[in-house]
Order: sequence, then structure tokens, then C-alpha cells
Amino acid sequence: CACPHHETVPNHVCTVLPFCTIAPTVGCCKTPAALKMKTDSSDYGRKNDAILVTSFCIPVLCSTNTYCLMPTTICADEASQCFCLGSDCSFPCSKTVPMTVALFGIMCYPEFGCCTSVGKAFPGGVGP
Repeated sequence: CACPHHETVPNHVCTVLPFCTIAPTVGCCKTPAALKMKTDSSDYGRKNDAILVTSFCIPVLCSTNTYCLMPTTICADEASQCFCLGSDCSFPCSKTVPMTVALFGIMCYPEFGCCTSVGKAFPGGVGP
């Protein structure tokens, strides 16, 4: 979901029933790649080949999509954002979500601090 729209969320897609798209083309069990929404198919990452379950879009303002993906972990949510607050979670732990203990800007692990950035806590970076 992105409000306002973000380029990593396929936009201008609308479904009527689960798995049934009506825009930009009519069809069932479509993927962003099958809808040919962008010329560079790598823009959506692993979502590019995932089947769209539900989609909703108000052009330029908001877009949201639900996908049927091949599982890579039990539970994961990466880079969710609402205004200036971002969140990640993963169970079990993954390489792309840093292991931290923090709440309301106070970090207790891997170091103690207030308003510590991910770059400062993980100078070697996060992810593969």
C-alpha cells in the first residue's frame, strides 16, 4: 500500500473479485509482468511474478495490492511506512531485516541509544 503512490507499488491496477483484474486489462490470475505495467520488469522485484489477489488504485494518490507469493519465510513485512515511521519484521530472522530491540526511538540492541539510525547501528549495512 502506498499513499501517495510510490514507484515500487504497481499502480493503475484494479480487481473486482479476488484474482480477477479489470484494469489495466481484464483477466484472472495476472501478474504485474503479465500486465506489462513497466518496461523494466525488475522494478517490482519478486512481486513482478506474483499473482495479484486484490488491487485498488486512485491514480497518483494511493495504491494497494495483495499478492500470492511463494513463501520465503513464515512471516515478513519489509519497509512498511506511514508518514515518517517505517517498520520491518521477519520470523524467523532474515538477512534483509536487521535484528534490533527498539521502541519509540530508544534502541537497546545491538547498541543502546536514542534515535539511532540503522546506518549507525549496522555500519556494514543490512541485507545480502
